[in-house]
Amino acid sequence: MNATIAAKSATWTARAVALCVLLVSSMLVPACGSDSGLGGGSPSGGANGNTGGAEPASGGSGGTTGGTGTTTSGGTTTTSGGSSATTGGSITTTTGGAAGGTSDGGAGGEAGGGNTPCGNAGEECCAGNVCNAGTRCAMGRCQLCGSAGGPCCDGGVCTGGACCSANQCVAAGSTCGTNYGLCAAGKCAGCGSDTQPCCGNNCLSGNLCSGGANATCEACGGADQPCCTGRACTAGVCIGNANPLCHTDCGSAGQACCAATGGGANAARCQSGTICDDTEMCATCGGSGEPCCAGGTACTGAGLACVDDVCQDPMCGDAGEPCCDLPGVADCGTGLGCIMDSCTACGTPGQACCPGNGDGCPGAAVACIESLCTACGTQGEPCCPGGGGGGGGTCSGTGLGCIMDSCQQCGDPGEPCCPVTGGAGDGCSGTCMQGMCTAN
Repeated sequence: MNATIAAKSATWTARAVALCVLLVSSMLVPACGSDSGLGGGSPSGGANGNTGGAEPASGGSGGTTGGTGTTTSGGTTTTSGGSSATTGGSITTTTGGAAGGTSDGGAGGEAGGGNTPCGNAGEECCAGNVCNAGTRCAMGRCQLCGSAGGPCCDGGVCTGGACCSANQCVAAGSTCGTNYGLCAAGKCAGCGSDTQPCCGNNCLSGNLCSGGANATCEACGGADQPCCTGRACTAGVCIGNANPLCHTDCGSAGQACCAATGGGANAARCQSGTICDDTEMCATCGGSGEPCCAGGTACTGAGLACVDDVCQDPMCGDAGEPCCDLPGVADCGTGLGCIMDSCTACGTPGQACCPGNGDGCPGAAVACIESLCTACGTQGEPCCPGGGGGGGGTCSGTGLGCIMDSCQQCGDPGEPCCPVTGGAGDGCSGTCMQGMCTAN
């Protein structure tokens, strides 16, 4: 009896094993185990370096530890497949751990800080609250000035015959204010000149408004005269705080630097075009091989840039040279564009499209096509981009249409049908048949 039972048990076990193998091969079940235990489960991959895989199952004829899923930092995913083991006739297969979750390769670094341009309209004021000609420093930024209806430039300067009154440029022929007369040739009739009343706190260039309630204009800027607005001097350097005067006994090239007074932007120690050097002497600046001047015009010579505090050829910005990356210096010279970190001729037919300038190809009938400036729009030339035409572009000649990206004669018998962008017609003077015009 026992022998018979054992034989039947072996038969059923064999059949169960065969069925399980079939189900595993058909991917209907992940693993097989004996009647008394489960095979190793399918482990999940370890997230962020955790070890995946369930613990081995107890019982059963053969358990297998699940595979380990490992994720390395930087997003690389590595998975070790599970092993297969067969013990005592039953098959236990576990699939390796699922791939661990991919980790991002660290937070991106902050964008590198570039050089901040200064001095032009809309840009920050340069050191010392300095802006280029035609602009003035207001609330830390340079704004346009000098035109009628706009603010006066520093020193009460207006252009185009306008007059400065109450800090605004008044157009020629307009009134400068009560009792101030009309503006003519840049001067208000009743105010602004030496000994005349101030034009609402403004005086002509070379004069300073002073005197409180009954303020009048007095000459300024010359040797031993009061400093003009903005501590400007036409001779010498502005020295002092309460009643600053223009001194000529210091501050010129070859003279000792003047004592620093005024603080911050007012601490001028040498005349314009010179700089106080390490020996406390005023030295010329801005030329080739000379120290860089302070403010918006650090170097005055053509082709020079301030490199390591010295005006020199920056070895960048010209054709074939690297693009410049220096404060106050354009990436490349006129007619050049910074393309793949090199200054390259651009903008005219046959040249590369200039970056950051519309389509990069200024002028009529020239367009950027496949990264090159290309003449377009006439017969035999590529179609100019845009226009929304049926041919995908525009052509400028009479009787031309954009056909297969080329400007071609169209519309008459024997010619291609012209593209139709709306309205009546089929693009032919006759009839359009299979893309060609035929006579009626």
